[in-house]
This record gives sequence, structure tokens and C-alpha cells, in this order.
Amino acid sequence: MLGLLIGLGMGNYWSINNHVIMDQLEDKYRGFSSGMLETTRQMGHAMSSGIAAVVMSFALDQDSGHGSHGQGMDALYSGTQTLLIIAVVMAFTAFLLSLIKGRNET
Repeated sequence: MLGLLIGLGMGNYWSINNHVIMDQLEDKYRGFSSGMLETTRQMGHAMSSGIAAVVMSFALDQDSGHGSHGQGMDALYSGTQTLLIIAVVMAFTAFLLSLIKGRNET
């Protein structure tokens, strides 16, 4: 269910975002800009996967001590929870900044 919500959110955002970006460019720059847009998106995915792994590994180290001793699921839950809190804060901050930028342009 969570994957469905994330997929719907990304699909709605990316299509509008791409349309807004490409509409503001001259035709001769659209090919290059489309490539750069997708490259930065893929770099963001790769970097966020690495950051997620680091955050979760800190939670695993903190919660499980030395060795697993059956506490792996609790540590995994804690790491995932920490990661989601960080992601929500970042998304909400980006949302607020986009509202502020939108108001300044009108």
C-alpha cells in the first residue's frame, strides 16, 4: 500500500515538474535539459539509497550492540522509522519552500 502511495506521488510530481521545466526552455535546449534532469534524478536516487543505508546502519549498530542476538527486527524498524522521519521533514521543508517561491513570483 505504501508503495502505491509513493508511486502515485512521484508520478504526479514528475510529470508536472518536467512539464514546467521544459515549457520554460527554448526548443534547442530541451534535449540537453531533459538529459540533465534525468541524470540528476538518477543521482538523487543513488545518493538517497546510500544515505538510507548509512542511517539504518547507525540504528542497527546502536540498537543491536555487538552481534544480532535476535534484535535485528527491532533495529531495522528503528532505522526505518528514523529514515522516514528525516524524509518527511525534508519533503515538508521542500513543500514550504516551493510555496514561498511561488508567492514571490506572483
